[in-house]
Amino acid sequence: MKKLLFLIISGVVLSSCATIKPERPVEAYENKKPELRPSFINIPIDANVSDIEKMLNNQLKGLIYEDNSLDDNGGDNLMVKAWKKEDIKLSLTDNVLSYRVPLKLWIKAGWKVGKFGLELSDYREMNAEIALKFKTAITLNANWSITTNTTSDGYEWLSTPVIKIGPVDLPITFIANLILKANQKTINKNIDQGISDNLDIKQYLKEIWDTLQKPVKVNDEYNVWLKVTPRELYSSQLSGKAGRLHYVVGVKSITEAFIGNPPVTSPVKSIPDLKIGNPIGEGFLVNLVADITFEKANELARKFLQGQTFTQGKYHLLINTIDLYGSEGKMVIHLNVSGSLKGDLYFTGLPKYAADDNSIRVESLDYELKTKNALVKTGSWLFHSTLVNMIQKNLVFPLGDQLNSAKALLQESIKEFPLTEGVVLRGSVSDLTIGDIQLTQESILVNVVLKGKVIVTTK
Repeated sequence: MKKLLFLIISGVVLSSCATIKPERPVEAYENKKPELRPSFINIPIDANVSDIEKMLNNQLKGLIYEDNSLDDNGGDNLMVKAWKKEDIKLSLTDNVLSYRVPLKLWIKAGWKVGKFGLELSDYREMNAEIALKFKTAITLNANWSITTNTTSDGYEWLSTPVIKIGPVDLPITFIANLILKANQKTINKNIDQGISDNLDIKQYLKEIWDTLQKPVKVNDEYNVWLKVTPRELYSSQLSGKAGRLHYVVGVKSITEAFIGNPPVTSPVKSIPDLKIGNPIGEGFLVNLVADITFEKANELARKFLQGQTFTQGKYHLLINTIDLYGSEGKMVIHLNVSGSLKGDLYFTGLPKYAADDNSIRVESLDYELKTKNALVKTGSWLFHSTLVNMIQKNLVFPLGDQLNSAKALLQESIKEFPLTEGVVLRGSVSDLTIGDIQLTQESILVNVVLKGKVIVTTK
């Protein structure tokens, strides 16, 4: 009887102090690059219509048309000279320049007839004023060229010449059309030159394209660097705005923030063609990485769990040590325990961002498969316990301070930052979102996307 009681007590003690030694999950980390979200840096560009106007007036001066023969044009008995009367004024509606060219005219006209060997004629000289009117549509092309299409918009007599000279009616419509036709080619050439010289868009954007690709140190105290990798260029079509020719170029780019050493770059030298008329996004996104080192994560986990005793009915467990690491995208929680069960327990879960308190938590926590199989034999009671919930509740890694500091730092840094002489980046940060979470050998990396607006302007 005593022997039987001893065996029963021994069996209870042995069963309550079972040992578990499942195989340790392999420590492995994914070497994948995070998916970075592109955004737009908008560059509003303006050209003064007055600059084009000034160049046009400099090109067109003095005598601009001269017909010194009475016998040309089929013997039209007409001589005409035209001088620019006053400065040409340009106005802009959408992408169309409208303008008039006021001219002073000297006209010699009359008639001549020969009969019976006699020649009779009567010629008179007179002055008049006329304004030639034109419209030029300006189009920006994908290859950076500018296309202009200048058409006549008619004319108006400012002072009309005498209509009748003896028996001959003065052909004023013919005179007007003659001057209009003769000058349209010249007007076209000078308008093209003026617009070309004032809208060297590709060269202007090439400087900004190259400048944007150089990492910029936006904060000296924390060694914060901003790196822009441009991908594509979009542009609105040209339009008129308050006496200026206006358009917006959007640089579709990947923008990243780094802390520490200057980031490595592989600049794209050649500037791509434009995508014309496509919608240009206003959102500006900065991709940066926040991290919680495994050293820090283990420190927090040990603070809340190491030395804790877990009780479930007649069973109890003492958590001796806790260790966290990664295994192919999952977080492994390794507990060394003693008490009703002695040995090692492994759990796996997925690190997830919790927006309510800006922290990283471990979700879908469960016993690792080999631990689960071992527990079937030695500690199945743990399947019905709240141990998993207790561990999961205490695995909280705060990110709030780090995120708020990053947001405030970037906001201050890009409020007005000179990229190069005469070129300023102005931006604001309004919000942040959390992207992928990746486990590396050293850290829990959290991809953070800061959202705002930014433009690049010239002073």
